[in-house]
Amino acid sequence: MVCSYYYFCGDHKCSGKGKYGDKVSDSEYSKYCKWNGLHCPVLAKGKVIHNRNSNNPNNQNNSNSSCFITTIVSNILGKKDNDKVLVNLRSFRDEILQNDSKYDEVLKSYDTIGPVIAGCIYNDKDKEKMADGLYSNALLPISNLVVSKEYDKACERYYLMTLALINYYGLKHYYNDVVSNDYGYGNEEIDRHLSGHGKKQVRVLKRD
Repeated sequence: MVCSYYYFCGDHKCSGKGKYGDKVSDSEYSKYCKWNGLHCPVLAKGKVIHNRNSNNPNNQNNSNSSCFITTIVSNILGKKDNDKVLVNLRSFRDEILQNDSKYDEVLKSYDTIGPVIAGCIYNDKDKEKMADGLYSNALLPISNLVVSKEYDKACERYYLMTLALINYYGLKHYYNDVVSNDYGYGNEEIDRHLSGHGKKQVRVLKRD
């Protein structure tokens, strides 16, 4: 399991280093970050900075930690909470995706790769232009498919948008690793009714 201070946004990053989180070399990632920070010199020396400013999607103090693509785009564009696209996609999540097991992989993807992409969009030097293009050319058409009750097509369109962003921000290696490890769920069971909010949720199984 990777270190909770580690995140990926085009480069390996550590939110425990530096004011905004410093880049981590490939060798540091392989030695420390990949193994939950075991033997990491930063953690060992107690030099960790509890950083509220980094865009680490694993950091619960990060204001963007529960944001995925739709939310971050709307925030950048200054859309109101009752914006039709936001409302339609929230309804899609709550009423359709969370109530059908065939969409479990969609929810897992939302909650793992979504926040990483959101961080990349937020840090993009042309984030307003990027957000405007995503809203008009991807999110609005997806919203319209939801209104038409074409749910599988809406999921497909969102998936294609996600893949395009993964390629654009150089996240392909990270994404393939996440998918090959079942989005980090392993033997844990997704809590479908709490998923789709940009944070991994698992159902606690009762023991006899």
